[in-house]
Amino acid sequence: MGFLLIVATFFSIAIPITVAAEALLGLLYAVIRKQPKVVTIAMILLANTITLLPLWMIATFIDGDFNLLAIIFTEIIIWLVESAILYLTQRRSIPFWEAAVLSLILNGTSFLMGLFLPFKDSPISIILHELDSFL
Repeated sequence: MGFLLIVATFFSIAIPITVAAEALLGLLYAVIRKQPKVVTIAMILLANTITLLPLWMIATFIDGDFNLLAIIFTEIIIWLVESAILYLTQRRSIPFWEAAVLSLILNGTSFLMGLFLPFKDSPISIILHELDSFL
């Protein structure tokens, strides 16, 4: 039960932050490229709904020396899946390369934000722990 509470707390912090960031970037993309805003954001949310939970589950269970490598590998697979979702749902208005670039920007942003979300062993948590023990 404790594990589920930790995971639920983690999701309650991480998911809204990363999804909101991706939605805002998607809106910016739609405005700049004159794409339908609602459809673009809806497809980004759909792609996140499909891929975010497996990513966080994998990230929660992986520990040890291969953690970063496993996360990067998982992010690559998720990038490809989300690229395909964005392309297949909007193929009349977005070429595949553009969907792939958009997905790469969205996932890169989420990945970088995830490095600083306050969870165990994140860079920000390690820094705060070191500061606490120093003071």
